[in-house]
Formats: sequence, C-alpha cells, structure tokens
Amino acid sequence: MRDWLKRRYVLMAVTAAVLAGVVPATGARAAASTGGSWEGALTLPTYPCPVASCGGSFNGTLSGTAAGLDGNGHPFVVIWPDPTASVGNLPNLSATFDYTEACPLGTTGTADGSFTLSGGYVDDDGAISHDGTMTGQFGWLRAGLAVAVSTSGGVITGSGQTLATQQSIGEGGGAFVPTSVPSTCFNVQSLTAQVAGAFDNPE
Repeated sequence: MRDWLKRRYVLMAVTAAVLAGVVPATGARAAASTGGSWEGALTLPTYPCPVASCGGSFNGTLSGTAAGLDGNGHPFVVIWPDPTASVGNLPNLSATFDYTEACPLGTTGTADGSFTLSGGYVDDDGAISHDGTMTGQFGWLRAGLAVAVSTSGGVITGSGQTLATQQSIGEGGGAFVPTSVPSTCFNVQSLTAQVAGAFDNPE
C-alpha cells in the first residue's frame, strides 16, 4: 500500500479524491485537516459491462475525521467511527454507482455514484452528539489495480443540523483486488473485489 501512495498522485492528475477541505455553510472556506483510511467490498453484478449503465454497490468502513467551522462560525470536529461506541468498527460507509468495465479486466474502469458515511462522533463547539453523517457524489477511475476517487457535493450533518457543505471532499486513492474474476467473458457474471485506501489533507 505504501508504494501505491507514492504513485497515486499520477492518477489524481486525471481525477481528484476522497475527504479533504471542508467549506462551511456560509460559503467561506474553513481551515480543515483530515486523515484516515477506508476499506470494503465492491460488487459489480453485471460483468462485463462495456457501457456506463450497470449498477454496482460498495459496503465498508471509513476511519477518519473532518474539522472546520459550522454555519455560525463555530469550530466542529466529526470522528468516524464514533470512539465512544461500545461496538467496534462496524460498516459505516456505503455507495451505489453506475460503472463501465470490460472483460477481460482491462487497463481502466470507471464509476459514478453517491455515498453515505454515518455514525460519527460530533463535537460542535462543545455540543456532543453521535449522529455525524457525510453524503456526496463521487467519480472513480481504476487503472490496473489502483484506484483514484473524486468527490463533489459533500454535506456534513450532526447535532440535527448541517455543519458544512463542500465542493470537494478531498484527495486519496487505493488498491483494487478482485476476489471473484469470471473465467470466461462469454457469459455475463458477477465480479467482486476488495478495495482499500488512504486519504489525507495537508492543510
């Protein structure tokens, strides 16, 4: 994974990535720092799918933080997963998307869809809650066994209110490891893969 992190910036020249700068609801940019990792299982039920009209899904976990200013200019931080929860790292990240993938597994693949991250610990200027959620859209580029992800339209909520909105949620990338690859391209089958990656924000 460390080698991939060194190479991921080449892929980011084509598309951006996961979890970075936070922009408060007022529209002014807030100083923010984020970091963490994500992993999970990807399912492509229709494979091959040469056009971007097949639907796939992702379920997994994300461990990380987002910090910035809420709409009232108050500092907030959201931590995923909730460190006060009695249960460990349960799945908290899900996504649905349309994708294009050729058979045999080609050089590149693409996907576009939406994601939901839930179950975060929220400290909004001292007000504590356990309902931190982030939603948004993403675009995905796979190049071989590496992936880069671009995000947009992100919204962070907690304590029953919108804490921040952002045009982009950040930069990151990861690895794509197929776990069930069809033995033939003549019949439509299902393909599954484990995907994992890291994200950071140097602000």
